[in-house]
Amino acid sequence: MTTTTPFSTEEFDVFSLYNGTGNHTNIATPDPIENPVVQALFCVIYTSIFVLGVFGNVLVCYVVGRNKAMQTVTNFFITNLALSDILLCVLAVPFTPLYSFLGRWIFGQILCHLVTYAQGTSVYISTLTLTSIAIDRYFVIIHPFQVRRPFPFSRASSINCTVKF
Repeated sequence: MTTTTPFSTEEFDVFSLYNGTGNHTNIATPDPIENPVVQALFCVIYTSIFVLGVFGNVLVCYVVGRNKAMQTVTNFFITNLALSDILLCVLAVPFTPLYSFLGRWIFGQILCHLVTYAQGTSVYISTLTLTSIAIDRYFVIIHPFQVRRPFPFSRASSINCTVKF
């Protein structure tokens, strides 16, 4: 004699409720993204991220660009990181909640490819820039008493271009 469990002959659905009679009752769970309160909360959060992200990163670029004492190797890499974040804030943050709320892309094929490319590029640049900062910090820690030659702007620019391309 074989015994069967309620789940042995049916597919298990995480949204179904076992009602004790051997039958499953499907429960319709509403999508939280369709809730207007959730949408309003997302709009406030994404708007804050956009404004603070663009303002803060532009401020970093401005301070490093205008203040000669701030133009160090590490700060140059941090500026590169800020530019990458600006790219992400401008080309990804405004479109992400709209795509989630509408459930489809309404901005055209070119912008679809551009936003996807910008997101991937921003992550790529950020990762490689952080790697460059780590290598720079490694040499400072390993050779603390070695006099650092002035790092030419052209060399830092070539490293940044290599990172980007």
